Amino acid sequence: MSSFLIDSDIVIGVSRGQEAALALLLEVSDQEAASVPAVSAITVFEVLQGRRPTEDRQLDRFFRDSVRTLPITQDEAELGARLVREEKRRGRTLNMGDALIAATALLYQLVLVTGNGRHFAPLGVELYPTNAGPQGR
Repeated sequence: MSSFLIDSDIVIGVSRGQEAALALLLEVSDQEAASVPAVSAITVFEVLQGRRPTEDRQLDRFFRDSVRTLPITQDEAELGARLVREEKRRGRTLNMGDALIAATALLYQLVLVTGNGRHFAPLGVELYPTNAGPQGR
C-alpha cells in the first residue's frame, strides 16, 4: 500500500520539467520502498484535461509506470461532499477536485504531496513537508 498521494500540481510540474516538482516526486518515491506513490482518479482527469500535445507520451508512461491510481468510490464521494458542506458553513469554497483528493487522502490515510497545502490543511489532511512546491511556495 502507498504512503503518499501525489496531487495534480506535482504531476503537472513533473510533466513540464519543473525541477522542484521532479525532486519532490523522487524524494517521495525513494521513501516508498516496496510500492509506488498513489494518485487519485481526479488527478488523472485534471492532468489529462489540460495536457499539452508534447506531454502525451510522458504522461501516459507516468500514469502507467510511476504511480497507482486510486478510484473514486461512493466513500470518497460522500466524504468529499461532507467536506464541501463543512467548508461552506465556514465561509470557504472548496472545489470538487480538491474535495475528492482530500477525501481520498483521508480515507486511505495517505500523506498528500502538494504545492497547494493551503487548500488542504484546513481539511485535516496530512501534508508532506515541503518548502518549494512546483509553484514556488
